[in-house]
Amino acid sequence: YGGYMTLMLLGQSPGTFKAGVAGTPVTDYRLYDTHYTERYLGTPQENPEAYRLSNVLTYAPAIRVRLLIMHGMADDNVLFTNTTLLIPALVASGQPFEVVPYPGSRHGALTFRETGIHGWKTIFDFFDRHLAASAPRDATSAPGGDGS
Repeated sequence: YGGYMTLMLLGQSPGTFKAGVAGTPVTDYRLYDTHYTERYLGTPQENPEAYRLSNVLTYAPAIRVRLLIMHGMADDNVLFTNTTLLIPALVASGQPFEVVPYPGSRHGALTFRETGIHGWKTIFDFFDRHLAASAPRDATSAPGGDGS
């Protein structure tokens, strides 16, 4: 649930986080395994409000921080369609974001050697770019401070 939780936290708690990475996110539970989903939410016809409230797209306009989305395009567990539904909502909000699709990769792309190493390097680079710049510097790390 990491990607889903990241998006829900960013969308429902604006201003709390500076950046987020969503890997293989479910954005609409109507696209997920019905056996699992309907056990908790019922069917979309029985409980449309639960599907609206659990839908990332409901909260996407409130995402106002840097976001990296990573998704295997051959994922048969969390379909890539989840990410393609999210993209227009993020574009409409005007907030910059990044997407790293992995053609041919299934669910858990970060656990496979051929994509995992690249994926983890991408995540570290993303956080270096978007968090390091906003971190306060202390006097010992500033040029001319005690640490130079």
